[in-house]
Amino acid sequence: MKNRKGAVSLVLIIAVVVVAGLGCLVITSVAKAVYFASDKILLYENGKKITDSSVIVSYDIYTEICKNGTFELGQQFSRNLTLYKTNESNLMDYGGWSEYDKNNVLTGSICSQNSINEVAKVVYEFNVSNRNSDEYRQILKRQDSKGSTGEKSCVIWADWNSQENAFLIKQGLNPKCRLGGTCGYESYLSKYTKDSPYHTNITIPDPKDNETHDGGTYGGVNILGGRVGNSRVFKVDIGNGTVAEETGLIKSPKTQQYLIALLSLIAISTVIFLVIKKTKKV
Repeated sequence: MKNRKGAVSLVLIIAVVVVAGLGCLVITSVAKAVYFASDKILLYENGKKITDSSVIVSYDIYTEICKNGTFELGQQFSRNLTLYKTNESNLMDYGGWSEYDKNNVLTGSICSQNSINEVAKVVYEFNVSNRNSDEYRQILKRQDSKGSTGEKSCVIWADWNSQENAFLIKQGLNPKCRLGGTCGYESYLSKYTKDSPYHTNITIPDPKDNETHDGGTYGGVNILGGRVGNSRVFKVDIGNGTVAEETGLIKSPKTQQYLIALLSLIAISTVIFLVIKKTKKV
C-alpha cells in the first residue's frame, strides 16, 4: 500500500512539474511579448570616462540627467539625442529633485502636508473627470508624437496645467501648494542646458533585423503591444561626437526568460515535494 501511495505521489509530482514547466514557458513567451529592449549609453569626454552626473540628455519629449555618466534609452524612442555638458557635477535625478521640491514647499508658511495632499487629490479627480474630453485627447495625441514638433512635455501640457490651477482656485485651494512634477523638473534642468558650455547631437544606430530582434522588424508591434529586442551598449564621446557599439556585455532577453523559467520550475517542484512529504507523514 505504501509503495502504491508512493507511486501515485511520484506520478502526481511529475504531472504537476510538467504543467508548471509549460506554464513557465507560456509566461516567458508573454513576457517576451511586452519586453522593451533598451540601449545603455556610456559617456566619455575626449576619451575620458565621465563618472559624475554633469550631463543632461534630451530626446523626443523628454529631458533627464545621465546619472554617473550613464543613460538607458528604450529602443522604442527616437535615436536622435542632444547631450548637454554642464558645469554642475551632481545634477539631481527626478526622484531627488521631487524630494527637494517637496521640502521647499513644506518649509513655506502657506503649505502643510495636508494641503499638498488635498491639492494632489483634487488635480487627480479633475483629470479623471475630463480625460475623455476632446481637448485632453488632443493633448495625448501631441504627446504620442514624441516631440516630432520639437515640443517638450511641459510645453504640451502648459494650457491644461493652467486649467488645473484655475480649478484649484475655484475649489478654494492654493496652486502654490502643488508640487512641481515633470514641468518643475524640466524647468530645473533647463537652467543648466541654457548655461551649458557646449552640447553635442548624436544618433544611436537603429537595431538591425536578425541581430537585435530575433528576425523581427524593428518597431514591429506584436499582439500585446510590446517589442522584441536585445539590449546593446554604446560608448558615446560627447567631446568629439563619436558613437561606438560595445558587444557581448548584456545577455539577450531570451536567455533571461529561459533562466527565469528554470528557476520558477525548480521553486515550484521544491514546494510540491515538501507539501507531499508533509502530507505522507500525517
